[in-house]
Amino acid sequence: MKPRLLTILIFLLFIFHAQVVYPQEDLITITPYNSEISPGEVYQAEITISNPVAKLKKQNIKVYSAGNITQAISPFLGEIEQNHYFLYFEIPVSTEEGEYFLRIEDQSFIIDNVLKVMEEERQFTVLHSEPSVSITPAYFKLSSKQSGQITVNAVAKDIQTQIEFSIPDYMSHSYITNQYLNPDSLRKFNFNYNTENASFGEIVFSYSSKKFTVPIFIEQSTEEHENTTEENKPETNSIVFLVTDNILDRKLKNTESLEGNVNIKNTLENSIDYLNMQLTGNLSRVILLPSETIYNITPLVTFPIFLKINPDKTAEEGIYDGYLILSNNDYTAKLQVHIEIYKEEETQQKEETEIIDTNIGVHEEISDGNEVVDNIIPWNLSGGFEDEVKSSASPFIFIIVLFLVLSIIIFLLSGKKKTQKKSFQQLMKENKR
Repeated sequence: MKPRLLTILIFLLFIFHAQVVYPQEDLITITPYNSEISPGEVYQAEITISNPVAKLKKQNIKVYSAGNITQAISPFLGEIEQNHYFLYFEIPVSTEEGEYFLRIEDQSFIIDNVLKVMEEERQFTVLHSEPSVSITPAYFKLSSKQSGQITVNAVAKDIQTQIEFSIPDYMSHSYITNQYLNPDSLRKFNFNYNTENASFGEIVFSYSSKKFTVPIFIEQSTEEHENTTEENKPETNSIVFLVTDNILDRKLKNTESLEGNVNIKNTLENSIDYLNMQLTGNLSRVILLPSETIYNITPLVTFPIFLKINPDKTAEEGIYDGYLILSNNDYTAKLQVHIEIYKEEETQQKEETEIIDTNIGVHEEISDGNEVVDNIIPWNLSGGFEDEVKSSASPFIFIIVLFLVLSIIIFLLSGKKKTQKKSFQQLMKENKR
């Protein structure tokens, strides 16, 4: 009996181990755009997570060599829609040829009321092949019924490369002939768009025998999905955002990050459970929420929500608008959010201009030789003739001052003549006459 009991225990342990370690089908789906890639090029993949406990994070994304050695990458992860992500990263030019694995690790799920950690991986091959071109960003998410311009960066990693591209019909550009990329020299390509009647599209870059596809995802406007989102639910007064004018408005450089608490208050005398947190518009590109759910807010209590704005300091320049929404079946609260990201170079250029202007002002003040004239005559002239008038007035002032000095000297030297005193005898003689 004992060997049989031991066999049963081992079998049960094996089943439990299999449930925890090995992925369950369709919980994590990785759809790569390219299974063979050269060093210096950009790897792309779409990732779908089914009912996860928490959002997919970049920390969960790893690349391993065939020897299970971790490879250094800098992944960019964007959320196309809820639990649907787009991943891209550049393969370092120093990467050796061989087989590699993209792996999603430590993703938690609730399965049969049990918390389980799952993983999934996809194999890809690194193979040296010229030309090698890095193209970023590797995807775009545009709002519907809008117009604007996007910029794609392209760098040839090895040899001069001729490149051409095709675009969807709602885009345009000014490039008439084929374009060339010089090695290690950045080229920026601008594309204008109008998404009034747009749907999913692609910009396809062709070079040599290779192609690189940049997908364009179109985000529906609020009006188009007002019945399917939380944004248009009526607000209740049970949950209150403690933010001035009920708007969070911030402006920061693309190389800066900002983090802090946004406080909410439960105004009820009963607890509020299972509030879902959601970012609308394009806010998810620049704001990181601590989780997707607030499990409990006790009565009449202020509760902080910790937000991180541009946590990775990689947000693209632009305006990010939308709402932070808290809701469950009974309550809804919305906070309007407006984030402006601007490039650091523009600020530096402005500061340099201000410093130059200040220096010019100091130079003019020091080099001005008309301080004496300024003290005597108030110069409030207009028309730009001050310098000319001052230069002609200087000799005139000098003559006036010289004349005054000479007059004073003459006055001092030419005093009244002294009257001679006469004796009494002389006076008597004068009287007799």
